[in-house]
Amino acid sequence: MKSGQKITFTVLLVMVFGFSFGQTEILGRWEVSCAIEKTSLSSIAFSSLCPISQKDSSSLTVHDFEMKIGKTEITLIMDSLITTIGYAWNGDVHSLEFSFKNNNYTLKVLSGFESNRILLKDQDGLLLSLIEKE
Repeated sequence: MKSGQKITFTVLLVMVFGFSFGQTEILGRWEVSCAIEKTSLSSIAFSSLCPISQKDSSSLTVHDFEMKIGKTEITLIMDSLITTIGYAWNGDVHSLEFSFKNNNYTLKVLSGFESNRILLKDQDGLLLSLIEKE
């Protein structure tokens, strides 16, 4: 095999084996933090999946929550409310797809970090940071 063909073959093998196990890397218990993006002088954006509390018209708190990801279900633990919902895994783009509180979510898994850390990007480009719980 020529050198260029060997490199291409090696890259393809890494992609096939590295990405074929994409779903298994997200199974487990996770602490989820919601990234907050400042969109203007007086506006912020964050994933609609994130729980919030509002003290008054000018004060808002975005809360972390726990997520348990199984092979076919996600359990969301927000404050004292526990909700288990089914999800679909889209292996083509490495995303979780589910409905929660009348919203449809597509969360793409961004990898390449430490094994106990994952980023999820929602359909609006907003991020959720997951750190594995022990």
